[in-house]
This record gives sequence, structure tokens and C-alpha cells, in this order.
Amino acid sequence: MMPSEQPDTRTTFHSLGGGSQVWLCADACLALRPARSPCSRCRDACPVQAFEWTDTGVGLNVRCTGCGLCAAACPSGSIRVGGFEPAKLQSSVQRIECARVPDAIAGAAAKVPCLGGLSSTVVLGLAAGSRKPWTVVDRGWCATCGMGNGAAVIADEPLEFVTALLDVLGVAKNRWPTIAHEPLPPDAAIPFKKKPAGPNAMSRRGLFNPFARMAEKAASRSASVTADRGGCKPSHVIQLHRKRFANALGALAKDAQSDVPAAFFPVIEVAAHCDHKGLCAALCPSGALRRYENEATGSVGLQFDSQACVACGLCVTGCPSKALRWLPAGNADTPAASSVQTLTQHTRKVCTQCDSPFVNGAMGGLCTRCGADRNLTFSFFGTKVANSTVSEGNFDDQ
Repeated sequence: MMPSEQPDTRTTFHSLGGGSQVWLCADACLALRPARSPCSRCRDACPVQAFEWTDTGVGLNVRCTGCGLCAAACPSGSIRVGGFEPAKLQSSVQRIECARVPDAIAGAAAKVPCLGGLSSTVVLGLAAGSRKPWTVVDRGWCATCGMGNGAAVIADEPLEFVTALLDVLGVAKNRWPTIAHEPLPPDAAIPFKKKPAGPNAMSRRGLFNPFARMAEKAASRSASVTADRGGCKPSHVIQLHRKRFANALGALAKDAQSDVPAAFFPVIEVAAHCDHKGLCAALCPSGALRRYENEATGSVGLQFDSQACVACGLCVTGCPSKALRWLPAGNADTPAASSVQTLTQHTRKVCTQCDSPFVNGAMGGLCTRCGADRNLTFSFFGTKVANSTVSEGNFDDQ
């Protein structure tokens, strides 16, 4: 864990380099989980190409500056960078300054390694936690700073995103975060120094082994985990990351006496031919999509928590029957669901041929596999098959 945070017994963060302030939780990284997602947002966001990805793991090279842009871009909360802790920001006056601004000028403002490391989730949380507006101070150094990416003000994007959300929610403008342009001459800045970071690459196997048993114990305490998920258990870190965003939105909507539009969260739709194999739920990194079973009624199905969904799309691409469709941008015409939604409800049946339980199988009381065998038999021999037994047909004597 990062030194300034209390260890969480349900997860483990590892440093990505000797002396580096960049920490990674492999369990929450979409590209490192057993069911890999082609996510590369951290690598794409890094202004100095410090990430080194291989087929077996990820590390940082000496170019890492600790700017935090990778963590701000990460959709799952798997990366943390020192200097951006919410508790540190919330304990200061409501101004955020670059770390290169001298203390005599910054005063009681919170100083962060780079303004670009402020994620939309952090900014939204700050807005939800205070009725006074937060101010990010631009000293005019971003475009030429060796830590940033050359943008004029690299905090622009998250602040614009958050203010757009607040506008939709109807939050009063006097609570919106703002950027104050208060330029200083370049020679007033504290000289830029690179933080030491060695190529401490961690293998995927090495990342998982130290805390596999811990993660397994933690997952057994979660109601959303099923026994047959194997190594693809939901990540507590992703759940927490998404819930922070949802809770901040909910608090702001409550203050504004409005509803959170469903457009802020993904929507999953399931077609009628879903056969409840459960691969979609097993692949879900956050547990947003899960299977349920009602013993009283004998029904089974899928449930979905849109507020926990990280919009990776693994459930859709992994469904063998192509029964799922998703809307990453949600539905702008309806309020967001505040609780877990039931997507499907099936009655469990027993195949009349193999005695296996199934839902939505072939006609005649057969499961999908036995039904496929029956159809194959018919296509080869032209026989009529009912309830898995040959009822009639012509066979030549051998």
C-alpha cells in the first residue's frame, strides 16, 4: 500500500519502481486480470512513455516523473500515485497548486505533483464534499514543464467533465470547480526534478501469487462472488473506485433535488435467447454483472449494478451465445438505477436425455448440447427425433 494509507486486508498495491510513487493493484488492472481487457489508458496518458508492458507484466522505466496522469486516466482505480490523496486535499483550503509553486506563494493551498494528475473522480468528490467551490491555480507553466504533456493547462479536461456533470444535475454554479489563471514568471518555479524510478518490472504471476490467498478469503466474504468464478473474482478496488464516483454524484443530485441520469452509467441488455452459461458474469472485473439463484422459486438469472460497471465490455465480447448488448453511455431519458437490477429470470429445467440442469435449451425437454446432437443426427440421417429417442425412420439391414 502507499505509505500514507492504511492497509486494506482485501487488496494489495505494489510499487512499480524503486523510489517511485506509482503503485499498482494487479487485481484491479483490466490488462493484468486473468480475463484480460485490451486497456492501455495509463500507457497512452503517460507523457514520457514510462510504462513498459510485456506479455507477462508491467514496469516503469527511469523516465517516470510521478505526474499522476496515468492514475487519472485509469478507469478501474488500479493505479495510485503519491501526492494526490483525497484526505490531503480535503484538509487544506480549497485551492490546489502545482508542487513547483513555492510555499511562500502557495500558502495553505494543497500542492500536488502535477495538476494533470487530478482525476475527474477526485474533483467530483471534492465538489460533493463542500458547498464552496474548489479552485485549481494555473501559473502558466504547464506547456513547458518537463513533467506534463505540453498542454496549456492540463487540468482542463477533468474540470470540464465535472462541470458538465454538475450542469446536468442542476448544481448551482457557485459550487463548480474553477481554474484561476494567476501566471508567475518561469524563474519563480521550483526547479523540476525527476523522481528516481527503476525498471522494477513485476510479472503477472509474481503480482498475483503474494496475495492470491488473501484475495480468495476476501472474495468469500462478498455476496456477489460465486464459487465457480475461479481466478476471475471481482476486484474490491474497482468496486470502491466506481462507488466513490456514484456516491459523489448521488450526493450532489440530492443537494440539487434532482435525479442522476442513467446516461452517467452503462446499460446492459440481455436477449431472450440467453442460456445462462454465466461466462459474462465470471468475466466481469467489478462484479457489476452477477448470477443469482432463488432456491424458493427455483429461478436463476442475471443481476446488474450499473454503478459498479467499469464499461470494459468483457461481458459482451465473452458471451458465447451473443445474447448481450450494452450502451456504454447509458440512457439519457431515465434516472440511474440506485440499486441492483434483475436482468433475466429463468426457470431451471432438467434435460430428459442427460439429466443436466439447463435453461433455454432445445425443444422437447433437451438441453442445448443434446438438442444440437439431435439436430446433427437429423441432418445426417433424415430421422425424426423426439425427446432424444428415435421414434421412426428407415434403416437398411447390414
